[in-house]
Amino acid sequence: MKKGLLFTALTAIAAVSMAWAAETLWLHRADGITMGLPISKADSITVDASRQNVVIVGVDRSTTNIPRADLQRITMGDATNVVDITFAGADVTVVNPRAFEGVTVEKNGADVVVVAEDAADVVYRLSGATEDGSVSITSTDDFSLALNGVEITNADGAAIELKTERNVAVQLCEGTQSKLVDASTFAAVGGLNESACLYSEGSLTFTGGGALSITAGQKTALFSKRAVEVNGAAVSCVSSFADAISAGSFRMESGSVVAQGADSGSSINCTDGSFIINGGKLIAMAGNCTEPTEYACNQYYVLCTIPSVAKGAAITVKDEAGKETTGFIAVQDYADNTRLLISEPSLKVGSTYSIFAAGAKVATFEAVEGTASATWRAGEIEDVESTKKDFDYGEVKIGDYYYSDGSWSDGGFLGFDRTGNGKVLWASPKPAPTYTNPYTGAARKVIGIVYTTDLSRMGEAEKQALKEKGVKTPHGLVMASRVILAQWDNGLYDESGIGLSPIVGATPEDLYPTLNAIVSGYKVHKIMTENRKSEIAKGDYPVLNNLVSGAVDKYYGGPAADVKSTGWYVPAPAQMFDIIRNFSGLDYTENPEWYYPVTTTRFNWQRDKYLSFWTKYPENLIELINVTLSTLASTEKDDFPTGGDVNYMTSIFPSNDCYYCMPICEKYVSCEPIYKTNIQPVRFVLAF
Repeated sequence: MKKGLLFTALTAIAAVSMAWAAETLWLHRADGITMGLPISKADSITVDASRQNVVIVGVDRSTTNIPRADLQRITMGDATNVVDITFAGADVTVVNPRAFEGVTVEKNGADVVVVAEDAADVVYRLSGATEDGSVSITSTDDFSLALNGVEITNADGAAIELKTERNVAVQLCEGTQSKLVDASTFAAVGGLNESACLYSEGSLTFTGGGALSITAGQKTALFSKRAVEVNGAAVSCVSSFADAISAGSFRMESGSVVAQGADSGSSINCTDGSFIINGGKLIAMAGNCTEPTEYACNQYYVLCTIPSVAKGAAITVKDEAGKETTGFIAVQDYADNTRLLISEPSLKVGSTYSIFAAGAKVATFEAVEGTASATWRAGEIEDVESTKKDFDYGEVKIGDYYYSDGSWSDGGFLGFDRTGNGKVLWASPKPAPTYTNPYTGAARKVIGIVYTTDLSRMGEAEKQALKEKGVKTPHGLVMASRVILAQWDNGLYDESGIGLSPIVGATPEDLYPTLNAIVSGYKVHKIMTENRKSEIAKGDYPVLNNLVSGAVDKYYGGPAADVKSTGWYVPAPAQMFDIIRNFSGLDYTENPEWYYPVTTTRFNWQRDKYLSFWTKYPENLIELINVTLSTLASTEKDDFPTGGDVNYMTSIFPSNDCYYCMPICEKYVSCEPIYKTNIQPVRFVLAF
């Protein structure tokens, strides 16, 4: 448009009432950026006295000057909240309807920088293609990022960087394929060096019926400091240099994700450990596969280790009939012990699947059913095929090593031999602990052994305490690998005054069933520490003083302060029963003939009650229990001693001056009262 015609148009617009509520004036700049001005916010548009600048006066009396030479034309159109960014090789065009409402867009070639302040409900829609461009968005509000078949390759940095800690909804437009590729070398921008192809300081939620591929040229493909959630979209993330996806947490509801990280990296690295698969299809492959800490797969999955794979090799997974269920291409050379995770609805629990690489069968595994309580840890699963399926793979299980940092690893538990005398089946050789956390690289030590994952054997107080710490589904209970010696109290107190009444059986035969139902060790701990605080501080309750003072944590070496657990406490009788039955395999509940009642406060377990205590079981009870500790260093364990009774303290009272203890020897187990002033060993437990 000629300048004279533009001036005429401006004066005509200025003379018209600015009252069209649902319309926008579009100011088309010569640099390819179009600015939207809501008519409801404009008072007048004129030129200044020099006729060199267009002056826009808002209803709030604010003014904006645009050089007249930079303004090509003015049009009218409908209002919208979509900022359109369209790439065309080395250039880009921008339509910004919120230019006068907090959104500033500038460009340099095909590099676009957006700064938004107090601009809510904005959608940034990216289209077109560039081989040397980028998008950087800084916002004080949540916003949406719509990828409409856009292809961005950046030669010197991230393809897209979102410098906001707010939530970002990433919409993959229906039927489109978008592609992001970043640089092989990064240049620091604004003092930052975001080494990821798609970088976000806030959470990302992927939705829509389109697809997105992200390829890292230097480090991570997809990075979020907070959460990544996939819901209906198809996302592929590839890095030959580092992690495919690195996020605070990862959640998948539907859609599909392929995450292939480097041989030295991870497929999905969750920095806070939260990893949930509620649906969809996930393929993850890297030197380290994701090892979530609190959540797991709520559908069927395969998690395994396979031999080395060459770059470009076709990976296929076939069912027992030879039908392919999954296929993808290896993006780089993978060394030995490559981790592979596949989760999709088509997998059937208990079925056997064969994995092929470059046409050769490399592994055979069973699909297993994930549950809300299933959790994976580094080093937990190596060869599912050789493991007896008496538990859900991926779940924490009996015998697993529990470490000072709250992690755990496989202890070799295979199940129970129910056809014989009830012995525990262990892998041969039994896996040893790993003293470096493979995720964090930090040192750790064994502080306990998982003794049950049966949540019905966990008290309600434990579950509530874990819920308050953010654990939605508890994992199980841990027995300390070491003991301490202490008195319960100095003989001055009666716990019935604070609601801990003595417990006895109605009859001698009733005592074991009564005690076997009591799993309230942590509840007793809370009642005592809340109602006897001053007495504990004075040292009148030595065992509790050791707990609350931190002496036990220091002695054991953990758990660390940030670990989500109840912390150590004195077990209830039923919790000691579970330690004995689960570590020895000798389940006295299933063999009531082994129960030998004595009084309403005492009973014995012995294999044949008509024989002397000194007639040994066919199995040495202590030897069976000590297998769980057999691989630990001497500084990490106290074996259950042989050669006589050892009385282990519990937290339940048969009278004012006695608590129940658990005498255990290689020939029998008892439950009987013992004086609170006696110094006895304590096997503390914790829930996590």
